[in-house]
Amino acid sequence: MNMKIDERISMGNIITILALAVSIVSSWTMMGSQIGVIQDRQDKINTRLELKSDKAVVDVKFQFIQQDLSEIKAMIKEL
Repeated sequence: MNMKIDERISMGNIITILALAVSIVSSWTMMGSQIGVIQDRQDKINTRLELKSDKAVVDVKFQFIQQDLSEIKAMIKEL
């Protein structure tokens, strides 16, 4: 195998170009799968945050219900 730099395309150049193409394709595929994993994680985090925000609303409503019950108890004691 002649690996000299000249005006012709040598076998070494072809192997180098093929190796470069394979590495680009494999890198592109790996990045795509990692982006998918990150998006899945982000969706899970957003779902958890929505549940936590709903819990905060429920807590506020529960506090109002407790206040109403306290007021009703006070009114019953007055009667």
